Amino acid sequence: MHIIENNLEVVEYENLLLPISIKIRELIQYKNKRALCHWHDDIEIIKILSGSMNFYINGEIFHLMDCIMKCDT
Repeated sequence: MHIIENNLEVVEYENLLLPISIKIRELIQYKNKRALCHWHDDIEIIKILSGSMNFYINGEIFHLMDCIMKCDT
């Protein structure tokens, strides 16, 4: 993750003609299992492979879970 001023994440693409970036990351890779708050103009798709996580978007908290976990709401 490349963050510059104003918490902008600069997303790097292998091919500028097809601007897609696919990353597989584990929360354990981040200090305290937290990624830095950031923003970008790109669309981001998150898939939880196992467990759950909280995702913050514009001050709202979204609890994301893998497809095996049961949601109590």
